[in-house]
Amino acid sequence: MKNCLRNLRRSKDVTQEELAKACGTTRQTIHAIEREKLKTSPSYELMLSIANFFGKDVNEIFLQIMFDKYYINVIQSVILRRSAKRKLQSVKLTSQNSFCSQN
Repeated sequence: MKNCLRNLRRSKDVTQEELAKACGTTRQTIHAIEREKLKTSPSYELMLSIANFFGKDVNEIFLQIMFDKYYINVIQSVILRRSAKRKLQSVKLTSQNSFCSQN
């Protein structure tokens, strides 16, 4: 699962061990979450415990990156569609101008 846990933890100057103890898990689990190496998503209880430790919502830590990537893709799609539409309009205008100048 995508997350920003490592950056958040480092910005607060908290070690993996400190976070693990505060959340009732192991340092290895925190490491695996940060490196996205867990075979499944962490339990909701653990995600909530981590979020509470930092005073954040679960979504802010564990889903933000996914939403960011989603919205980046949406924005890129919109830009590409608008660009293609402008090119098509430009071609139509050029074709009309060429037809008019031939008469």
